[in-house]
Amino acid sequence: MEKARKINTLDYVRVIATLMVFMLHTLIFTSQKVGVDLNEYFRRLFIFKAPAWAGVWIFFILSGYFAGKGFAENKYTLNMRGILRYYILRFIKIGIPTYFFVFLCCTLLYPDFIFSDKYVLLRMMTFTYNGVPGLDGIGATWYVSSLMQMYLIVPGIVFLLEKIKTVMKNNANFFGYFWILLLAVGVVVRVILYKSGVNWYNRVYTFSPANLDLFIGGIVLNYVKKPEKKMSKHIIAWGIFIVAILLNCYLYLEADLGRIEYMFVYQYVFPSVYLFSVSLLILQNIEVKNETRIIKWINRIISWFSGISFQFYLWHSLILRCIFQMVTGRTPLALHIKLLLIVFVLTSVMATFFTKASEEILKPFQRRVQQLLHD
Repeated sequence: MEKARKINTLDYVRVIATLMVFMLHTLIFTSQKVGVDLNEYFRRLFIFKAPAWAGVWIFFILSGYFAGKGFAENKYTLNMRGILRYYILRFIKIGIPTYFFVFLCCTLLYPDFIFSDKYVLLRMMTFTYNGVPGLDGIGATWYVSSLMQMYLIVPGIVFLLEKIKTVMKNNANFFGYFWILLLAVGVVVRVILYKSGVNWYNRVYTFSPANLDLFIGGIVLNYVKKPEKKMSKHIIAWGIFIVAILLNCYLYLEADLGRIEYMFVYQYVFPSVYLFSVSLLILQNIEVKNETRIIKWINRIISWFSGISFQFYLWHSLILRCIFQMVTGRTPLALHIKLLLIVFVLTSVMATFFTKASEEILKPFQRRVQQLLHD
């Protein structure tokens, strides 16, 4: 009898989030190439107006969930050794590859960048860079800074959740209510920020405290009472997630065509929409038996791309900048699809190489940390 194999739902979600970022950035370069605004041209093809910001929100939710899972499943322990091991391994896996990426960009392509702001290099090294000043490729590393800041609070959040778990006598229903409270608080806080008139990019989008509801919401899911898992619920969860993305694409396109009120919905309300929809997928991650050969191949492809998604995120804008002027097409749509395919292939190759290289080079350091800080 064939062993049950878990559907890698979260790999699929990560891939979709990565492609959302990639598709929107490619559309921006296509517009630069043709020299006109393509929003009206793509009005009936609004799916091309992928919500790139939403891709980052999804990354925050998934990162919070997996960070909390590491402690909830005792991969890391809440003592000095366990917390230090967690911090160092996060730095090795995320921080060092980012340093190397920035080093390559600054030495080979943007040698004047570090002189554009006397503090920008220090901000990158200390993970306090918020994307300003920004360049294609380097600008994307603001996400790493925000993520590394969020990682700092994980042991403290898990400690509090474990204490609450003990006090509440392992009442998982409480954490469900707490998650709902986080969802509501996130909307309220972002609306308050909107009403206060703060800069959205610097004080909402790239500002880690403004995204804590997404990250902590992901952590809390490890303590929420797991619902009964059924294929029908799994399909419904996917349906809600896909509808949210399609609606977001439409709102984004219409906002750029003049309906400014839709941008408020996208920027300030939809982060919580994604927290809701992605959380449903996390809670309804089911198992199936006897997969067909096609499904197995699809799962392998998704697993591969999910594994290189971080490096893909780092490299795609840089590659777009380097080659978009070389790509031609008879129509804007033909040009856009051609650019999508070419850059996807090139970035996938680059991302696969650097992912494998990083794993091989950094593996001895990770192993050494595990040995020195083993509980």
